[in-house]
Amino acid sequence: MGVNPDTANYWNSCFFYMQNNGDTANTRFYAHPTISNADHIIKDIVLTQFGFAMAGFTTGNWGEGYSQTLFQTTNFSGDIIQYKTICEYPSSSAKLLKTVEGGYLMIGAVVPDYPNNPPYNTEMYAVKLNDQFDIEWEHIYNDLGYYYDNYLTDILPAPDGSGYYLLGTIKWGGSLFESGDILLMKINNEGEPVEQYPFSINGMDNTLSFYPTPDGNLVITGGVRAETNLKKGVVLKSDWQGNIIWQNQLFNTGLQEGHIEPVVIAEDGNYVGAGSHKRPGSVKKIDAYMVKFSSSTGEILWQRHYGGNYNDYCYDMIATPDGGYLMVGRQDTLTGAFAYIVKTNCMGLLTEPQAAFTFSTDSTTLAATFYNQSQYVYPDSIDGGHFIWQFDDGTPPYQTKNPEPITHLYAQPGTYYVTLQAIVCNDTGAYTTIVKPQSGWGTTVGIPENSSEYSGSGVVVYPNPAQNTLHFSISNPLVEPFNPLVEPVETSISLYTPAGQLALQTPFVSTSSTTAAGSTNASSVTHTISVANLPAGIYFYTVSVVGGDSDNGYNGGISGGMVLARGKVAVVR
Repeated sequence: MGVNPDTANYWNSCFFYMQNNGDTANTRFYAHPTISNADHIIKDIVLTQFGFAMAGFTTGNWGEGYSQTLFQTTNFSGDIIQYKTICEYPSSSAKLLKTVEGGYLMIGAVVPDYPNNPPYNTEMYAVKLNDQFDIEWEHIYNDLGYYYDNYLTDILPAPDGSGYYLLGTIKWGGSLFESGDILLMKINNEGEPVEQYPFSINGMDNTLSFYPTPDGNLVITGGVRAETNLKKGVVLKSDWQGNIIWQNQLFNTGLQEGHIEPVVIAEDGNYVGAGSHKRPGSVKKIDAYMVKFSSSTGEILWQRHYGGNYNDYCYDMIATPDGGYLMVGRQDTLTGAFAYIVKTNCMGLLTEPQAAFTFSTDSTTLAATFYNQSQYVYPDSIDGGHFIWQFDDGTPPYQTKNPEPITHLYAQPGTYYVTLQAIVCNDTGAYTTIVKPQSGWGTTVGIPENSSEYSGSGVVVYPNPAQNTLHFSISNPLVEPFNPLVEPVETSISLYTPAGQLALQTPFVSTSSTTAAGSTNASSVTHTISVANLPAGIYFYTVSVVGGDSDNGYNGGISGGMVLARGKVAVVR
């Protein structure tokens, strides 16, 4: 759900579905049903058994700068079923809660003195609808003794079902350094206040959201506008009576500003928040921002920034089933503003792990030493990844967070398909290659796109990624460079899955050739194979000599079984 300015510069709400790959579908735009020059802004949406319920505000009924609370329901396709405006005064809704009995509770702000008593200060406002969308009760909380502007920003059901907890900001419109406090208030099921817990952090405090924690407390997000008049983000943990357990004020250095609004509980029980951060500098660019806190102390465990060359904002975030996070917001460009969506892993990163290793062998001891060259695993970081080695000789898989070289001793000669898995969060990268410990040879580079252990053959594989066909072009086709009398050797092409399973194997048969100028011999030959029947994914290829083991046979320095080239290719559909 978002907002989109129409051609008349009024805001319309936007609804769409988003697929797992970020593509959108089923887009709908919502405008005021009768007034063309009015904004229609949805602030919250909840799932219902029939579709969705939405709350926000619309303009047009009063003068410039005033709005009216709106409520609408749609089917699952986003088509409007019910639309109504609520409250006889200028008002707006910030949050919507579906109640256990099937009704809806909206909270926000109202200007009850309009139009008679300027300067039209705002007051806290809540309205309850029944399951037929009729008003069950409506409260303006203007008799609690809080002067200046007061408004509500979030709502939670009481754990025991006895009512609701409301989060709000009180006394916001007074002196710069003497007003703006946080209010945690409980109301009963009829909307009447029964408990109030006002408290202050530093300077002008304002709230955004709060969330229940697994240990029976609350995490509250908001901002502080202190003596520098810069807005600093704040996250605090309190009990349900507003007693602060810990607090963390963000962006305290220099001229930084920002805020944190949504918070989710990470799989390890700590908290991940998101918002926006204006970093200091000659150009004070705003970035979308994500930060992870310790649930016990509030200490920052890691923080990330996202965005392009202009301003980027995060408005909401959810935890995804794969252990990562999905942020939504806005991205500014030279041509306008666009919806901005970021999907990360559990570390707040956009990268996926890439497994890679090189190795060397000792033919005397049958030992193989493996050198981990994986990327984007961060094993030393909080939430960092780990590695699993599989040596294909019947020994158990070896799991470690240590990327240092590892030596494995084989009991007997043979051909082993060694696999390294690099795992971060729920993402896995894998690399498999053939190791013959009796050979005494190894590799010298990481994941070799087009590399070989035999320097006499240059292999080019294209296209990469491939869809239906894959071409292997070999220059100086397998002739011993120091002995032109040696006959070309028989070779084969093999494709393996990341798990080391043979997916395809075919003899190398020339389907075309090229001849260098001034020569009568072919300077390269090309073999084309079909990958049309292979599932999409990553495959590892080898071009190897057919016949014998790499310890046996000789053809001018080219041994039977020798791997002439190896690498990886992608098959797409």
